[in-house]
Formats: sequence, C-alpha cells, structure tokens
Amino acid sequence: GGVRFSDQFDLFPEAAQQTFNFACDAARTFACAASACSFGALMHPSPGAIKCFLPRFQSWFFARNNVTTTQTTREVFLSELMAYRAADTEAGDGLSRADKLALIGFVGGELRYVRVDFHTSIKTDEATTAAKAEARKAADRLADTINAFARSVGAERFSMAATFSASSVWVGVEAELGIVAGFYRGLVVCFPVAFVVLLLSTQNVVLSLLAVWTIFFIVAAVLATIVWQGNQLGVAEAIAGVIVIGFSVDYVTHLGHNFIDAYHGFGLAGRALRFNHAAVGMGGTVIAGGITSFGAALPLLGTQHLFFPTMGALMAATVAFSLTFSLLFFMGFLLVAGPEGEVGEVVWFLRCCFSEECLQKGRCVTPESEEDMYKRQDAKRERELLLIQQQGSRAVVQGEGDGGGGDGGGEMHGVV
Repeated sequence: GGVRFSDQFDLFPEAAQQTFNFACDAARTFACAASACSFGALMHPSPGAIKCFLPRFQSWFFARNNVTTTQTTREVFLSELMAYRAADTEAGDGLSRADKLALIGFVGGELRYVRVDFHTSIKTDEATTAAKAEARKAADRLADTINAFARSVGAERFSMAATFSASSVWVGVEAELGIVAGFYRGLVVCFPVAFVVLLLSTQNVVLSLLAVWTIFFIVAAVLATIVWQGNQLGVAEAIAGVIVIGFSVDYVTHLGHNFIDAYHGFGLAGRALRFNHAAVGMGGTVIAGGITSFGAALPLLGTQHLFFPTMGALMAATVAFSLTFSLLFFMGFLLVAGPEGEVGEVVWFLRCCFSEECLQKGRCVTPESEEDMYKRQDAKRERELLLIQQQGSRAVVQGEGDGGGGDGGGEMHGVV
C-alpha cells in the first residue's frame, strides 16, 4: 500500500519541539519489566544507542543564526533543517548524513515525518515469542506516554500525538505468533485426521477412539515437559512440535493395526490372543524404532543454535512418551478391555444399528455371537422339556383321581 502523511504535521511550533525532545528523554529512561528486556530498561544503555536529531539541530541552528529554533520563522526553520539534513557529519554531532536523511523525512520538499531511533535491550535470539510480545507492549506504552505529553502541551493539533513504535523485531514477533497459533490449529486438526486415518486402516471404531485418546495423552505429556523445563511455547517449540508430532501417532498405529490383523489374518478372536499377536509381532519393532529415534535426538542436544536443542529435547520426549503410552497404556487397555471378534468394527456397528430387530426396537442391538446363540438354543430346549414334564405330572394326577371313583378298576392315563 501507499504511505499516507498527515497534512497537519508541523515540527516548527514550540509545543511540537517540546514533544519531540520529551520523546528522546522518555526513551532513554523508559522501564521494561519483560523478561526479554535487559537492564530493566527498554533502551540499551550503551553510548550512541539513541539517535535524536532535534537537540543537535537546535544547537547547530543557534550557532549559525544566534537565535533559537522557536524565535525564528517557519520558513527559516524548515530551510535550515533541510540544510542540516544534507550536511556532512560535524564534530560533536554524532549523526552521519545517512542518519539524518533517515531521521528527517522531507518528501517532495515538505517535512512529512520525523523519527527517533534507538537500540532496544531486547534479547532477540534468546527471548521467547511471548517475552518479545511483552517487550513490544512496553514500546507501545512508551508511544502512549509520548502521545499523552503531546496532548498535555497542545501539540496534538500538529499531529505530534500520533507517535507509534516500529521495529523489525515486531514484524518477527507477529510472524512467530502466527507460527505458534498455527501449531495450536494443527493440534486441533491432528486428532480428527488421526481418527479418520486410523479408522480407514483398522476399520474399528473402538480401537481408533482408544488410539486417538492415547495420542492425546502423548501430546499433553510433551507440552507439559516444555512447561516443566520452565520454557514457553515459542517459534522453535512450535516448529519442532509440528515435526515430531508424527512420532506420537506412529507406534500406536502399528500396534493397533496388528491387533486388528490378528482377527482378520489369523482368526484370533479373543483379546488375549490378539494382544499376544500384536506384542510379539510388532512390539520388538516398535521398541527398536524408538531406540533409534531417541538416539537420533541426542546429538541435537549438544548443538549451539537455539532451534536444534529444542527440537532434540522435544523429539526425545515424544519418543519416550510414545513408547510408554503405546506399550503400557494402549496395549494394556487392549488386553483388559479391547474389542473381541468383530466388536467395534464398522460392519459390526452397521449390523447393530440397521438390522431388522434394531429397526423394530428403535435402538441399536448388539448381535449375538455363535456361542451365545448355542446357549440360547440349549436354554430354550431345557424350558420345553421342563414344560412337557410339568404337563405329564398333571395328567398322571388327574388319571389317579378318575380311577378311584369306578368299579375298582380303571384306566391309567399317562404321557409317553
């Protein structure tokens, strides 16, 4: 976009010059309590950390004209300011011509803006994103302080109450905040996508839900490790987290797929048999993969760049938690309460909820197993035999009663 300048901006009035000098003084002493700031101040205390041209120009102007900048005319003030801007560095001034060209903004022969440049005390390479965001808030408070002073001295009408802070660091902070926000959005998307992938690969709803729940525990444990170390989620943690998040899905997926394959590929219906098949067939592979991945993370811990030790720590933590939760929690749950036979599979749910019995009852009905069917048939036959025996007993009793009322003989009615 194009730059839009205020037509009301004017540095010549005394109130405007007071505001500018106040801004220089305030920047030198403004406090910053953010952890990203050094020395408890927003500006670095080193000599030459601030570039404030107006006091130097006022001294230069007085030496040339023997009057102050507030005792002359606007035309003389602006012409001398343009001459000062174009002059080479003079002894004691401390500003080069390049500095003055950047600080004093003449555009098309008109003064459009002025700047105060200073080096902050922000530790850009060490501070987290959240800490640098707090430091930016301190810079914004400095701008608010300058604007409040401008309004108090009546410099607002000269556009001197429109001060704002600008820095390449702030651009980086916005980018880092976007990366961190993207990491959280990735976590939100991760779990539904993982569920869909697991459901497509295993065709079992129960196992897919349990696997996603295990993955959630792994991710939560890794994020808790960051907090336990006293760190905050910054750009390095966000990027590394996106990279290593796949480790939390890998082991659970392999073990779950083997658990399902035990039934479809080998006919093992019981959960104990399926657990044994998955543990023997894939347990060693998962452990070996975890050892190699954990070992690959160790060299990163000894590097100097901030990103690589962070990624190494997160990678090692993710592998450790993935092995722990997949082998102990996930497999343990499958052994104790895992699905048996076709229980939990998509076709099983379809038979449960769309069978004729279900449609008649208006609810999902669990289909009976072959063993349950045999038990139900045996129980039915036992009830029928019991009913026949009861009917025979009643017939015998009735026959005895009839024989006692005849000529001493009679017929005995019975059931064969």
